[in-house]
Amino acid sequence: VEKSVTNWLFKNDRDNFQSYLKEAETFIEGQYQNDPLGICLLKPSTSPSKYTYMINFQTMTQTNVQTKKQRPIRRKVVDTAQAQWLWENAFGELEPYSESTSKALEKAKNTKQRHVHVETGSAVSYTCDLSRMIQTHAITGVVSKISRVVVSKKRPPFSERLRGRSAGSDYLRVSVRGDAVDVKA
Repeated sequence: VEKSVTNWLFKNDRDNFQSYLKEAETFIEGQYQNDPLGICLLKPSTSPSKYTYMINFQTMTQTNVQTKKQRPIRRKVVDTAQAQWLWENAFGELEPYSESTSKALEKAKNTKQRHVHVETGSAVSYTCDLSRMIQTHAITGVVSKISRVVVSKKRPPFSERLRGRSAGSDYLRVSVRGDAVDVKA
C-alpha cells in the first residue's frame, strides 16, 4: 500500500504553484531520486511544451533553455494516510468513508484522477467526482457532497474519533451548513 505521493509543482505566470503533468512528475521524481542535488533536462517528450527545461534540484528552479526564463519549483510529499474523506448524508451530517475507500480517494486526488468508482460493503456503488467534490449513487442518481479533512498524526484517525464509543465526550458530530463545517463533541 502506497503511503505517500510526490507532487512536483512550478510557479506559473499567475504567480501560483501548478502541478506538472503526471508523466513529467514521474520523470522529475526519478531524476531527483538519482541525484537530489543535481540537474536534469525536461524535454518535450516528457512535457507537453515545445520547450526544454533545465531542472536544478539544488536551487529548486526550472529554466527554459531557449528563453532563459527561470521559475521556482517545489517538491511536495503528501502522506496519503493523513487525509480522511467524508460524505454528506440526507441530514447534512458528514459520515466517514471506510479507511480503504478514504485511502483510494486520496490516492486518486494525488494522481489527479477526476472520477473514482466506489463500492460500499453493502454492494452499493457511487461515482465520486473529485473536481466537483460530489458522489453520485450509481442506481438512483442521488448526488451528495464529499469532503476531505487532513488529520494530525498525533491524534487518532478522524474516522475513529467520529465513530466514538459512546454519546459522551469522545463522540463527534459533524454537520455542514453551506461552506461551514461544524464539529461538536
